[in-house]
Amino acid sequence: MAQSKRAKNWIVHTESGFPWEREALEFVRTQFPSHEPYRAWANFEFIGDDGSINEVDLLVFTPQGFFLIEIKSRPGRLRGDAGTWRWETDGKPTATVDNPLFLANSKAKKLRSLLSRQKAAKKHGSISWVDAVVFCSAPDLQCDLVDTAAHNVVLRDTEHRSGVMGLIRRRECPGLRQHLSDRYDKPACRIVTQAMDQAGIRPSQRSRKVSDYVLDHLINEGPGYQDWQATHTTLKSIRRRVRIYNVRTGASQDERDTIERAAHREAELLESLQHPGILRREGYTQHELGPALIFEHDPLMMRLDHFLAERHERLGLDERLDLVRQLAEVVRFAHQRRVVHRALSPQSVLVSEGAGSRLQLKVFNWQVGYRDPSSTTDESRGVTATSHVDRLVEDVSTAYIAPEAMSGEDNTGEHLDVFSLGAIAWHVFTGQPPAANGLELSNRLHETNGLQISSVLNGAGENLQELIQWSTHADVGLRLDTADEFLTLLEKVEDEATAPDAEHSVEDPNQARKDDILPGGLRVIKRLGRGSCSIVLLVERDGEEFVLKAASDPEHNARLKDEVDVLSRLHHNHIVVQCGTVEIGDHFGFLMRPVFAEREKRTIETLRDRLRSEGRLHVDLLQRFGNDLLDVVRYLEEEAGIPHRDLKPDNIAIGQIKRGQKLHLVLFDFSLSRSSTESLRAGTNGYIDPMLPLRKNKRWDLHAERYAAAATLYELAAGPGILPKWGDGASLPSLTKDEATIDGDRFDPSLREPLTAFFVRAFQRDPQQRFDNAEQMRDAWRDCFIGIEDSSPLSDHDDDTDLRALLDSATFDTQIPELGLGTRTTNALDKANVLTVEDLLTVPVRRLMKLRGVGNKTRREILDVVRILRERLGRPQQSDVPEVEEEVVETEVTDVGSLSVDLLAQRVTKTGAKEGDSSRATLLALLGLDDRLTEAWPSQTEVAPVVGVTRGRIGQLVGKFQTRWTKDAAVTALRSDVANIVTTAGGVMSAAELAEALLVARGSTQDEPQRSRLAAALTRVCVEVERTLTDPRFLVRRSQGRVLIALDSELADAALRLGDEADQIADEDPLVAPARALARLRDVPVPPQLASVSDTRLLRLASAVSLKAAVSSRQELYPRGLAADRALKLSQGALYGVPRLTVDQVHSRVRGRYPEAESLPGHPELERLLLDAGFQFEWDALAGDGGCYVSRQKDIVTFTSASETPPRNSTARTSDRAVAIGDDTPEIADARQFEEKLDRGIREGAFLTLLVNPRDYQQAAEEVSRRFPVQLVDFEGLLIEALREVAEKAKVKWDLVLATDAAPGKGDWDRLLLLLGRAMPLVEQQLAASDRTMLMIYPGLLARYEQMSLLQRLRDQVGRKGGIPGLWLLIPDEQHATIDGKAIPMISPAQCSRIPVGWIRNEHRGKQPLTAESPTS
Repeated sequence: MAQSKRAKNWIVHTESGFPWEREALEFVRTQFPSHEPYRAWANFEFIGDDGSINEVDLLVFTPQGFFLIEIKSRPGRLRGDAGTWRWETDGKPTATVDNPLFLANSKAKKLRSLLSRQKAAKKHGSISWVDAVVFCSAPDLQCDLVDTAAHNVVLRDTEHRSGVMGLIRRRECPGLRQHLSDRYDKPACRIVTQAMDQAGIRPSQRSRKVSDYVLDHLINEGPGYQDWQATHTTLKSIRRRVRIYNVRTGASQDERDTIERAAHREAELLESLQHPGILRREGYTQHELGPALIFEHDPLMMRLDHFLAERHERLGLDERLDLVRQLAEVVRFAHQRRVVHRALSPQSVLVSEGAGSRLQLKVFNWQVGYRDPSSTTDESRGVTATSHVDRLVEDVSTAYIAPEAMSGEDNTGEHLDVFSLGAIAWHVFTGQPPAANGLELSNRLHETNGLQISSVLNGAGENLQELIQWSTHADVGLRLDTADEFLTLLEKVEDEATAPDAEHSVEDPNQARKDDILPGGLRVIKRLGRGSCSIVLLVERDGEEFVLKAASDPEHNARLKDEVDVLSRLHHNHIVVQCGTVEIGDHFGFLMRPVFAEREKRTIETLRDRLRSEGRLHVDLLQRFGNDLLDVVRYLEEEAGIPHRDLKPDNIAIGQIKRGQKLHLVLFDFSLSRSSTESLRAGTNGYIDPMLPLRKNKRWDLHAERYAAAATLYELAAGPGILPKWGDGASLPSLTKDEATIDGDRFDPSLREPLTAFFVRAFQRDPQQRFDNAEQMRDAWRDCFIGIEDSSPLSDHDDDTDLRALLDSATFDTQIPELGLGTRTTNALDKANVLTVEDLLTVPVRRLMKLRGVGNKTRREILDVVRILRERLGRPQQSDVPEVEEEVVETEVTDVGSLSVDLLAQRVTKTGAKEGDSSRATLLALLGLDDRLTEAWPSQTEVAPVVGVTRGRIGQLVGKFQTRWTKDAAVTALRSDVANIVTTAGGVMSAAELAEALLVARGSTQDEPQRSRLAAALTRVCVEVERTLTDPRFLVRRSQGRVLIALDSELADAALRLGDEADQIADEDPLVAPARALARLRDVPVPPQLASVSDTRLLRLASAVSLKAAVSSRQELYPRGLAADRALKLSQGALYGVPRLTVDQVHSRVRGRYPEAESLPGHPELERLLLDAGFQFEWDALAGDGGCYVSRQKDIVTFTSASETPPRNSTARTSDRAVAIGDDTPEIADARQFEEKLDRGIREGAFLTLLVNPRDYQQAAEEVSRRFPVQLVDFEGLLIEALREVAEKAKVKWDLVLATDAAPGKGDWDRLLLLLGRAMPLVEQQLAASDRTMLMIYPGLLARYEQMSLLQRLRDQVGRKGGIPGLWLLIPDEQHATIDGKAIPMISPAQCSRIPVGWIRNEHRGKQPLTAESPTS
C-alpha cells in the first residue's frame, strides 16, 4: 500500500535544499510501501571508516534488496559509456562527468562497513549487501545509455517502462546481481535500523568548514582524499578547491603515516612549483578528518579526460599539439626544479579556455611525486618518493603510468613522467586511452616495443609514431630520457603535421607558435620554454636571430624590466648579451644574443642538458667550464657589484663565443638579482647555502653566491644530480654539527685529491673558513689542474661496428677494463661492482639503468655492450631463482605485504640443508622453474619422471611445501592480493594474465623471460595453498592446455565458453567487426559478476582463455598466426599517408595492429606483398640507411588525428585490366583509375567517401548515378519525411519543428531530439532494406543531429550476409572527409577518394583502356 502522508518507515534527516531533489524524493515517497520490511532514510550524511564525508540522497531497505540510491535530476539528453557520462541540457553547456555509479558504489561499501561495526550487527547478525543505484529523475530525460553504461541505472516509472519503483518493488534494474544470498526480511531490517541509529547518522552537514572556507559539494574522490568546491565564509564570490586527506577510523600507524606523508609531500612540492600550468596551492591546514590543502579553483575547468570525451572530435590538430606541448613544458619546468610527478594522467590535468579561446592546462595531484633528495642540501631538503603509488592513484590513471612506477622497483626518475607524456599524447591524438588500466597497459607493452599510435590511428606520421613509441618504451634504457627530448621530437611532429599558412600575427607570446609574426617583425623559429613568469622563444628579424624573453602575464612586466636593467649594466664574455626591448601587446620582453652549441643546427644547450647527456664532465671541459664560471662570478663580485642569486647548471648556456670553436659557458637569467638580502629562500634548492639561517644578521651574502658556484662545480665533477651530503643526509644541515661529506670516488681519478681539498674548503660550515673571494676561488680551481693530462677517450663509442670489434674476443671471464670501453663506462661499472663480463650479463638491465651520476650516453653504451655480448655469448648459467642484493632485502622485509616478485620467489623456493636435492628439484619443477619441463603448469605426474622420484613421493613433498607456504605471512598477503585481483577482473583470469597482474602490482628487476616465470611460480604457490583450505577463495581449472584461476567453477565454465566463442569468431573471414564480436560474446551466458565487466576486459578474457584467438589494437578478434599477407591488407590505415617507410617500420606498424600475426618477410618479398595489398610503394635502395619504400602517391599528407582530414587517396592502383600508356595525361590517368575503383566497388561491395568540389556537387551526383547502377538517396529528404511522419503522430505542428530546428540548442530543442529519436529507426530501416549500392547525397543532418553513428552501423553491414551491397557518401569538400566538421567513420584511408574533375567531364572516355570494357553508361 502506497503512502500519501509521511509514514514512520520514511525518515528524512534534513530537507534537501534543491527543489529537483525534493521532487524526486517525493516521487518515490508517495509510492513507497508503508509496511515492514520496507524502510527509507533520505538526505543524510555519514563519516566513513576512511574518514571521508559521504552524503546520501536515499537509502532504502526492501524485501528485494538494500539500495543506496544516488539521485541525478539533470534534464535533457544523457549519453556516455560505463566510465563517463555526458549531459546535454537545453541552454547549458554539455556537462561531462564520471559515471556517478562509481561514487555511489564507494558510498555503499563505506556505509555497509560502518554499519557492520555497530553493536546491532555484531550481536544479531551481519548487515545485508548494499547495492548502489543511480536514479535519473528528470521526467523528460532522453537516456541513451546502453549495455554496461546502463547498469544500475533507473529512470522514472511510466506505463511502458519500469523505473525506480520497479527496482524497489521487484528488483528490476539492468546489471544488478540476480542470485541473492543475503537476507532481506524483517529481522534483517531491524538490524539495519538499529545500526543506523547507533552509527550516529546525522543530518547533512553542508556547512562544514575548512579554515575560512565552507565545503559546498564534492568535486572528486580518490584513494585517500576528497576534493570539494568551497566558498569563503565572508567573501562569497571567492571559491577554492579543498582537498582533505582522509585518515580512516582505526587506521594503523603505517596507514596514517602514508596519508600524512602524501599530504605533506604535495604541499611541500608545490611550494617550489610556481607556474601558470600548475594548480596553485594557497594554503595548508589541519582538519578534524585529516590534513587539508587549499587550491585555486575555476568551476569551469574540466579534467582532461572529460574534456577529450566531450570535445575530441571538434579539436583541431593545432589545438592537440598545443595541449601536448603545454603539458611537456610544465613537466620540463618541474624537472628543472628536481621534481617528478610520477603519476601524470588526464585525471591529473585540468583544462580551461583562456584568453583568445586558447586552451590552458593546469597540472595537479602531486601526492606521489618527489624532489630528488640527492640534489638538495638546504632547509627545504628533498621530498622523498613513496613506494605506495598504487595506494594513492585511481585504477583508471594507471593506464598512463610507467609500469615500473607501480612497483617498488625503479620507481624514481624523470623517465616516469616522460612515459606519462607519451601515454597522454596518445589519448589526445586518438581520443581514447591507451588501456583501461595498468594491467592492460602492461599487456599492450609486452606485445609491442612501446605504444604504437599507428595501431589505432590511420595515417599516423612517422614522427608522431616515434614520439609516442620512444617515450613509452617498456625498456627504460631505450626510452626518451627527458622532457627536453620529448619536446624536440614534438617539434618534428609539428613540422610534419602543420602545413605552412599565410603569415599569422599574434599579440600574446603565450600563443606564439612556429612562423607566427610578433610585433616588431619578429618571426618565431621555435619555443624554447616557459617558466613561472616568462615565455622564451627563438626569433628572427631581418636575417638576425635572437632569444626573446617575454612576460607570460603583464603582471610580471616589472620583474622583466628589472632583469633587463641589470643586463644592460653587465658586459662580460660569459654573460648573455642584451639586444633591446620589445612590447608584445601588453607583455614586456627583451631580446638576447643566442648562444648556440652547434650554430648550423641552432642547438641551444644548457649545462644541465650536457650533464644529463654525458654525465660528469671530461677533465678538459671541467677545467675550462670551471674557469669560465668562477671568472664571471669574480666579475659580478668585484667589478659589477651585482649578484646572480640563482647560479645552477640550468641557468648556464654552453656555446661558441664570438668566432671561437671551443665551447664556453654563458650565464643568463638574472631575474633574482634584485631579490632582497633578507630573502634567504631566493634561488633553487640544492644550490642555496644551507648555513644561511646561521648567519648572525640573517641576510644573504656573497659567501652564498660562491656556495652556489661551488655546488655547480661539484655536480660537474661528480655527475648529474650529485651534490655534497651533510651528516645522514636526512637532517637539516643547519641543525647538525657535521661538515659536508665530499665523495671523492665520484671524481676523475687524476683529480680526486686536489678536487676533494677544493670542495672541503668551499663547503665549510663556517663561511669564514671558505675562500675569501671569487678570485681566490678561481685561482684554487686552476691549481687543481696543474700537471694533469687526460688521454682517455672523450666520448663513448658511437660506431656500433667499432664496439663489436672491441668485444669480439670477450669471454665471461674477461675483466671490464680489458674491453677497451670509454672511461665513463668503465668507471660507472666499476662503481657498481660489475667487474667481469659475467657480472655484466648477470645484472638485470633495469638495475644498470639506475646507476647514479651516469649520463645518458654512458647508459646507452652499457646497453649496447650488453646487447652485443648477449648476442655472442648468450646468458651466463645462473640459478633458477636469482639472488636479490642483501641491502634490498633488509629495507623491504619489514613490510611483507609489499614484497617484490623477486623477493617473494626467494622466500617460497628456499629449502633447508637437510631436505636434499630431490626436494629442491621437485619444488622448482612444480613451480615451472625447471627448463626440462615444457609445461608452464606441470602436474605432479609430469614432475615425477623429471625429478626421478615416485609420484607418491612428489605428493608428500608438495604437502610439505603447502604447509610451509600456509604459515608464511608474505604468501598470505599475496593470496589476498590474488583474490582481489581476480575479483576485480570479473572473477576469472588465465594464469598468464594473473602472473602479469602480479608483476604490475609487485614489480621485478629481472629481465624477460625470468620475471614472467617467477610471477607464474608465485601464482602456482597461491593456488597450491588455497587447495588445502576448507573454503578456498579461488581455484584452478585446466582444459586443453589452458589454465584458469577463478573464484568458482561456474565462472571458470563461463570463461571457457567465452574462449570457445572467441575461437569461432576469429576463424571467420572477413574478420568480424568489433561491435559484432562483442555482441556475440555478450550473448554467451555468464554469471552476473562476469556480465558486468567492461567490453575491453571481456574481449581480453575471451582471447586469453581461447585456443587460438588474439585481440588486435582495434579490438578485433583474429586468429593467432594470421597470414602475413592478410595482416598487411588489414593494416592499410597504419601504412597509408607516410611518404617513406623502412622494412622495420612496416613490420612495426603491422605488428602494432596484429601483434600475434605471422611475421612479415624482408625485402624484396615484402615489396610483392605490399603491391598485392594495393599499396603504392617502390623500393629506393639509396634512401635512408639501407634503403626504404617510397610512396608513389601524389599529394601525400600525413594526418595525426582520427578527426583530421584524410589526404587525397591516389587512384593509381594495380589493376588486372591493361590500360593504354604513353600519351595519357596525369588527369586522364586519374580519371580512368577512379572509374576502375568505382567499378570494383560495385562488383565487390564497398563503403566509400567521395570528395568533390562544391561547385561540381550536383553534376558529380548525376554522373555517378548515370554511369553506375546505384540507388540515389537524398538523406535530408528521407529524414525530413520520417520526421514529418512522427511529428504528425505526436500531434506536433510542423511549423514548430522548423522554428526549433532554426535555433539549435534553444527552446524546444530537446523535444525535437526526442522526435528525431523516433524518426531515425524508420530511416535506418529503409536504408538497410536497399538491394543496390546507395549513393547518399546531402548527409549534413547526420552531423547536425549527432547521428554519425548511423554511418558506422551501415558501414559494418556492407558486403555481409543480410547486409547492404554498398554505401557511397558524396561530400561537397575536396579536402576534408567530414560532415560539418565531424569525421566520417572510415576503417582505412582507402575508403576515401577525391573525384577528379576529368572524370566528371568524361575526359578519360576519349582514351579507352586497350582491353577494358566500359562500364554501364
